[in-house]
Amino acid sequence: MRSSYNGQEALPFLERLLAIEPAEEMAHRALVLGSLARGRSDLAGQQVARWREVLDELHLEPAAEARALWRVVEEERSCRLSFR
Repeated sequence: MRSSYNGQEALPFLERLLAIEPAEEMAHRALVLGSLARGRSDLAGQQVARWREVLDELHLEPAAEARALWRVVEEERSCRLSFR
């Protein structure tokens, strides 16, 4: 039997988690990766901006993995913009 799970069911959980713990890296990462997987680099960029804002407000430094993911999002968005 083939599964039709696409991750959409996790979105409300991830949003609730971030409401409780705004700096939860796993939740931010999952939202960004989910957006990229659906071809929505615009949403991924919005999530990255939200993530950066939270870290700035809390005076926290992003992990190296977070910065690497942010670069991927920036590159993806640049590629999509250049093809318009």
